[in-house]
Amino acid sequence: MNVEDFTEIFSQLDFLCLTMPRKTAENFLSFVFGLILASENSINRMADLFDGELHQSTLNRFLTTCSISTAKLLECYRNWLASLPTSTEPIYCIIDDSTLHKSGKLLPGAHYDYDHTNNAVCWGQKVVICLLKSAGKEFPFGIELYEKFAKNFRSKIDWANELIADVLKYFPTGNIIVLFDSWYCCIKLIEKLPAGIGWVSKLRRNRLIRVGVGGHWMPLKEFIRGVKSWEYRKATVDGKAYWCYETLAEVKNLGTVKLVLTKISRHARRVSAVLVTNMTDKRMGELICHFSQRWCIETCIRTAKQSLGFESCMVRSKKALRRYWFLLMLAYALLSHLKKSVISKAKTLGDVISYLKKSFSKLREGFFYLIKYHVSEIFAKAYC
Repeated sequence: MNVEDFTEIFSQLDFLCLTMPRKTAENFLSFVFGLILASENSINRMADLFDGELHQSTLNRFLTTCSISTAKLLECYRNWLASLPTSTEPIYCIIDDSTLHKSGKLLPGAHYDYDHTNNAVCWGQKVVICLLKSAGKEFPFGIELYEKFAKNFRSKIDWANELIADVLKYFPTGNIIVLFDSWYCCIKLIEKLPAGIGWVSKLRRNRLIRVGVGGHWMPLKEFIRGVKSWEYRKATVDGKAYWCYETLAEVKNLGTVKLVLTKISRHARRVSAVLVTNMTDKRMGELICHFSQRWCIETCIRTAKQSLGFESCMVRSKKALRRYWFLLMLAYALLSHLKKSVISKAKTLGDVISYLKKSFSKLREGFFYLIKYHVSEIFAKAYC
């Protein structure tokens, strides 16, 4: 990758650079690429990338005291997402939450909470995340802080509802399918979805269901035991075979929905998952294909933690925290765009990061001057 290639990558963020003063735009680009290229996601390591041309305190001030509005930048970013070329594929709106392990007691929203990934109670921040996926590209749409002891308490369901409502503002006519896990499968979230919006989730096995007219209420796990192996049918999704049983049922506090029981083989004793959806006209293979897209939010969170410093940000103000999360979302969106459009040989975002780091190592000296030159060029063209 040469100078022209890096300039082409910088140009992907011109729509944001032009909303801020020139010097701020330089610091903005430096911070985004510092997140991607630094060996450790600390501001000190990010400043080291620029060989003394950009000081650590400059990046700190950009994060904590810069007057540019993060809400305005987020609005520009979401408008950019809405302006991207569309395809006939659905836009998947994926909701999940994650625990960011922390060590400081004065961090915003930090509290003790159960982390199911480690099966332990840990100290950290809980966040609700919304990811959009369409045509092979993944773009973080929003990250919200769940504050357990806030005066104006908002539950994770409340934040999920707000994020979905924001998505529908920017994609009002899109073919949107909402995906979430069993924790979010509740009437408080589903009743907020507009008519015509499809959703797919997993269903917990302690939920009460009723099948058929005049049927009695029973736990889902009891119903599963009553389905015979010969009633399962084979469905192939992306070359992988599933054995499925589908039925319409009424779920307590959820209404009439379609259930899809899936197993890895017809005679497997254990049902792998129970999917639930309001798209009762869809075939079971389609529903499995839709829900399989939810996995990308898990890889998004893992990549953000391992490569973009999602857990390493230890700021004490909400303003700095929200700005850091916005820059992280932007860095992830840029990587996803490069993977699909520029670095087509990359199979994962980790491959894109490795490729950029290798290219940067050949062009390290003068990298900050390259950023300054690019910013000066776009400002000159914009105001000439």
